[in-house]
Amino acid sequence: MKSAVILAGGESSRFVSDKAFYEVKDKPMIQYVVDKISSITDQVLIVAGNRKEESRLRSKVNGVDIFTRDPVEDYGPVAGIYSGLKRSDGDYTALVACDMPFIKPKIFKLLFNEIGSYDAIIPIHKNGYTENLHSVLKTDIAVQAVEKTYKRNQKRIKAVVDKINTLYYPVEEIKIYDKGLTTFTNINYTTDLKNNLEEFN
Repeated sequence: MKSAVILAGGESSRFVSDKAFYEVKDKPMIQYVVDKISSITDQVLIVAGNRKEESRLRSKVNGVDIFTRDPVEDYGPVAGIYSGLKRSDGDYTALVACDMPFIKPKIFKLLFNEIGSYDAIIPIHKNGYTENLHSVLKTDIAVQAVEKTYKRNQKRIKAVVDKINTLYYPVEEIKIYDKGLTTFTNINYTTDLKNNLEEFN
């Protein structure tokens, strides 16, 4: 079974409003993420930043199996990953951020297929930058690593992946399927939307 955890608890300080709920073509941005990732997974979970945000997500977003929230508000992505993985029923769980509406299902399908005996698969660019929130984890192993990281008050995702057997997958291999690498695009400004409107489908 394959699951997906969508993190919706991050700040939108550079954006005009809460990115998850910002409507593009009459649909919240996060709904694009849900629609795409659900096409190649058996379960979709959304992790909100707090109770109020969770309630709003429940009322606005369709096609989600489980809604949950960060155990501690404003802690960072490690807390959200911890909450999501704890509730995930999948043998493997994809991680993705709510502000990545251009994700390509075929790329996540590739990651699921390529993880093999590893505990995590994370795309890596030539300069060493890793796409931690566009990855796939082996759920039972990863949840233990995230729990240790969270309880030690370590807030960087790197502290999680350093504890497990991680395959860093070259982005150059992904370019074969997504030449422009739009699957990794984060929407941080409204101009990012205007420049990529054709990608919303």
